[in-house]
Formats: sequence, C-alpha cells, structure tokens
Amino acid sequence: MARRLVLLLLLVAGCSKGPASDLPYISEARSLGAEWAVVNEQAAHGHLTAAYVSTMRTSVREHLLTALSGLTNPTSAYGA
Repeated sequence: MARRLVLLLLLVAGCSKGPASDLPYISEARSLGAEWAVVNEQAAHGHLTAAYVSTMRTSVREHLLTALSGLTNPTSAYGA
C-alpha cells in the first residue's frame, strides 16, 4: 500500500507544469518591458509630461514585482 502511495505521488509530481506555468508571467513581463520602451521613446520626443512618465514607470515597476511574485521559481534565470 505504501509503495502505491509513493508511486502515485511521484506520478502526480511528474505531471506538474513547473516552468510552463510561469509563461503568462513571463509574457506579462515582456509586455511591460515593451510598454516601458514606448514610454521612454515618447518621452524622449517630448510627447509626454514628466508626471505621466514618472507615474507609468512606477506602475510598470509595481506590475513587474507582481509578476515576479507569481513565478513558481523567482530565483530562476527567467525570473532575473
């Protein structure tokens, strides 16, 4: 009985998604990076106010921290 339980636990653990479950968070981080780049580009051309740029950068940082906290392994290479 104990062997079957251990085998069942190993099978269930092997079926977990692991890093694949982090793909939405990685996608979000990439999107936020692109948003940051657009804000920087528009700010460099003088199309945005300093207050807006500051607010957007703060917002992006907060969203990145939220995405990082959702990772199954935040210390992984993709978490960095």
